[in-house]
Amino acid sequence: MRNCLRKFLHDRRGVGAVEFALIVPLLLLIYLGSVDLADGMDTNKKVSRSASSLADLVARQLSVTPDDLNDMFNIGRASLLPYGRSSPKIRITAIKVEGTATANSLMPKVDWSYANVADFVAKKGTVGDLPSSLVGEGAYFIKVDVELDYKPLNAWISTSIPMSETYYLAPRYTHTIPCTKC
Repeated sequence: MRNCLRKFLHDRRGVGAVEFALIVPLLLLIYLGSVDLADGMDTNKKVSRSASSLADLVARQLSVTPDDLNDMFNIGRASLLPYGRSSPKIRITAIKVEGTATANSLMPKVDWSYANVADFVAKKGTVGDLPSSLVGEGAYFIKVDVELDYKPLNAWISTSIPMSETYYLAPRYTHTIPCTKC
């Protein structure tokens, strides 16, 4: 009996198979995690690029309509492809600065806002979110917000990761960009 036990303890055949069986799940986890990480970074870059492109498109217009903005929303969604596990929320807002610098009464206000989701629209006349470095007498900016709930490729990560980007651009060819029916 001791002889059999000694042979069994010193037998090294199959050690590689056991090590392989122990290490493969770890290697798969690392691989799948790196795939999700790379996809998440790529999608975040696309969210940023989408906001930048939309802000630039609107800033080049002399005026816009809801149909124009809906076409731009389609462009924004297309720039996120091939990601398609959730839909982005896109809001385009025109912010004008009212008041005078001498009276210290400069106030950024929403001139118009349009979004692809009804509850994402900013109300006209409300105080607009504008960085203090952009607030100046008579300033007018186009603000684009893109938000996306990123859902990873692998189902073992069940929560979504919020991604968002905001861009501010001044109109390029006019001082203001009116939107009819916005």
